Amino acid sequence: MSKELLAKLNQKKEVYRRWKGGQATWEEYRNVVRGCRDARRKAKAHLELNVASDVKDNKKGFFKYIGSKRKTRENVGPLLNGVGALVTKDAEKAELLNAFFASVFTAEAKPQELKEDFPMVEEDWVRDHSGRLDTHKSMEAPEVTVFSEDPVELGDPNMLICYWLKNGQEVVDGVVETVFYLCQDHTFRKFSYLPFIPTRGDYYDCRVEHWGLPKALLKHWEPQVPLPVSESTETLVCALGLAMGIVGIIVGTILIIKAMKMNSARKVQGPL
Repeated sequence: MSKELLAKLNQKKEVYRRWKGGQATWEEYRNVVRGCRDARRKAKAHLELNVASDVKDNKKGFFKYIGSKRKTRENVGPLLNGVGALVTKDAEKAELLNAFFASVFTAEAKPQELKEDFPMVEEDWVRDHSGRLDTHKSMEAPEVTVFSEDPVELGDPNMLICYWLKNGQEVVDGVVETVFYLCQDHTFRKFSYLPFIPTRGDYYDCRVEHWGLPKALLKHWEPQVPLPVSESTETLVCALGLAMGIVGIIVGTILIIKAMKMNSARKVQGPL
């Protein structure tokens, strides 16, 4: 990671903290996030270009490195057959191993102690006790969180992350789910991604079904964007500006006419 990208990431964290504390505006935080996102994409593209260039210039070294990561097949040492003779040839060792593994699944080759009568667990007994298990007793309800990848702005593509119902209707297309990730507290976490374009009036619900829940859990989410100035407010401001302009023109015209009359009166009186 370059120093420039690291500085932008630190700046993003700092501006986010200031924005949450009311010390920075939404526009400042949005601009920093966009700049950080562009820098991250450029860094990834630059890294991929460097890797491709290195592979192109030094193919032998690259494939040598890949080959060193592969698992090598080790030779099998000498084996003893059933009569105690030492087997060293590969073909004989292969036949001996095949016969040994095949004998595991035959009754003739079982050890003597396994042929004795032991109490067996019947299938019906297992099915009966499995049906009595209370699966809800040991299952804890999961925690669900819904958040956006970037700050929400109307018309700007974004991605919702959940751990999907749009306007009450189930969403199937475009949903991407990850595998389960193990946490340090021995719990598991799973992410579900939904690309979307924020539109005023839309809302989303993340529906989670789990054995630890009596019914499906819905986590509601709506885009939180600054309210735009309404058209009525804009019209009122324009009307006030126009009225003030007209009043200014009228007052200015009256003052000019009065000044002209005063000058005319002075000229008529003349010097005494």
